[in-house]
Amino acid sequence: MATPTKADFDKALKTIGMPHGRQIDFLREHVINLQYGLLARKIGKALGRKNADLTLLVDFVRPKSVTNDEWIMVMHPQFATALKQARWI
Repeated sequence: MATPTKADFDKALKTIGMPHGRQIDFLREHVINLQYGLLARKIGKALGRKNADLTLLVDFVRPKSVTNDEWIMVMHPQFATALKQARWI
């Protein structure tokens, strides 16, 4: 499934409304898989995408050795731009 466009993210962010509490914290810190997953599901629902997961918002870079501590999440630029425009970060 293709990554949503910035316009798609703009619409979804407006639909679900400004997050609060820990979701704002994680967006600023760019951490916490659980919070990403919950937000990805909400945005996916707003976009009409079933079974949305973390890959809706980020790409994963495989580590050279296999340990979860070394996985790198890279936020999709379209999502980052939409977050800034929506003034979530």
